[in-house]
Amino acid sequence: NPAGVADSVLSYSVYLNRGMRDWIHIKPWYYYLDILTWMEGFEKLTWNEDFIVVMAGFGFIVLMKRNGISLGNIVFLRFLAFYTLIMTLVYSAIPYKTPWSMLSFLHGMILLAGFGSAVLVKWAQARWEKVAVWIFLGLFGLSIPGLQAYLGSYRYYTSPSNPYVYAHPTKDVFKITEQIRDMAGAHPDGYNMYIQVICRDNDYWPLPWYFRDFEKVGWWNKVDEYAESAEVILASADFEEALMRKLYELPEPGEKHLYVPLFDGYTELRPEVELRGYVRKELWDSYIQSKILQSKE
Repeated sequence: NPAGVADSVLSYSVYLNRGMRDWIHIKPWYYYLDILTWMEGFEKLTWNEDFIVVMAGFGFIVLMKRNGISLGNIVFLRFLAFYTLIMTLVYSAIPYKTPWSMLSFLHGMILLAGFGSAVLVKWAQARWEKVAVWIFLGLFGLSIPGLQAYLGSYRYYTSPSNPYVYAHPTKDVFKITEQIRDMAGAHPDGYNMYIQVICRDNDYWPLPWYFRDFEKVGWWNKVDEYAESAEVILASADFEEALMRKLYELPEPGEKHLYVPLFDGYTELRPEVELRGYVRKELWDSYIQSKILQSKE
């Protein structure tokens, strides 16, 4: 694949264009530092990485001012310090920003924070100093970050109150998938039934992954008035007017089908990205009948 050699270089133009012109991801220079020192809290917990930032700064200062540090290779530690500083400045200067991009320098901050913590432990000589240092490290360096890690992984992993949630699918994705599977169970063609997904700017991810078992899924970025209407349609909320025109105004008399809502309430693909579902009444009635039969069994 000789073209792959050229593509490996040309691909940088894609990221350069995205980094400078994709306004959705254009953020101010302090965006990463704002996340790391996040002051807005949810429930009774303030979400931030203040310990890492402060201790990394402390470790950096120690490395710049003290000689003969016996806690590690001073050359490597100073390299790590400047590497972290330069990466932080560079990534802050790039207009294109997403939370995961800061991993490039956050891991350096974490290592510097570990060095700074080790310095505190070494400096503590008196008994009360040692107790105070270990309480500080145990509370702010272990307990609170551990609690935040648990909440971020198991409770707030799709919540916008979590600063690391960015363009995240919501839990409604599972509801959408379950409803579609239920319709397939009531359809004579099963997983071969035709489904239309209409989202502006092709913004329908991650539905292609969750619909990977379905054989006939049409992906659209606008309402095509000339395309055949599927029995199950998912569409962005702002396409509803155009979709209603296609379903009820354009068809000739006798060729119209009645559609009913697929979801029983407000449904989001991602935060503030509403997705609406429509299903032909005949298929919906078949689904209800199958549920009644199952309940009797």
